Amino acid sequence: MFYAKCLHKAMDGAGTNDSTLIRIIVSRADHDLGNIKRAYEKQFNKTLYSAVNVSIVTLYFSVFTISFDATRARRLETTREHCWP
Repeated sequence: MFYAKCLHKAMDGAGTNDSTLIRIIVSRADHDLGNIKRAYEKQFNKTLYSAVNVSIVTLYFSVFTISFDATRARRLETTREHCWP
C-alpha cells in the first residue's frame, strides 16, 4: 500500500520525517489507518506501532499512541452499536 511505503520511508535511516508521519497518521480516516497498519506489518514484518515507537521521540509517540487508541475505541464503539440494540 502506498501510505505504508511512505511511512516506512519517513522512518528509514537517520532522522525521521515528522511532517510525513503526522500528515499520514493523523489525517487518514479510521478505516484507512487500519488498512495502512495491516499493510505495513505485512510488507515490513513489524507493526507500524513498533516502528513509530523506535523512530520518534516520546512526545510524538504519545500523540500517535492517542491516535491509535482513539481509532481502536471508535471501532469498539461501532461494534457495540451493531451488536446490541
